[in-house]
Amino acid sequence: MKIVDYRKGLLKRLKNPQYAAKLLRFSFEESCNDGNWEAFGLVLQDVIEAQGNKRAFAKKAHMSRPHLYRMFKKGANPTLKTLLPLLSSLGIKLTLSFGAEKQKKAA
Repeated sequence: MKIVDYRKGLLKRLKNPQYAAKLLRFSFEESCNDGNWEAFGLVLQDVIEAQGNKRAFAKKAHMSRPHLYRMFKKGANPTLKTLLPLLSSLGIKLTLSFGAEKQKKAA
């Protein structure tokens, strides 16, 4: 039986912008629900790693590579001000919507 390297397969799938965006969205929503922001950070790190060169990615996001690494240290708490350039560099736009919309009842 052939052993499959899950991480290698994940990084390959994350090169697809639509797949990466869906996974980030799902992870973000879950983190909003359960407060586990480290999980979202891990997914974001994987998406960035799938892009290849972290130095080039940091430059594209207008930040230094050390700053990029510090953002993902355990216990770090990046702000929207630092996350938005990362997401933008990935081609992802953060949007907000109302969580509970009232539905009209049929008359």
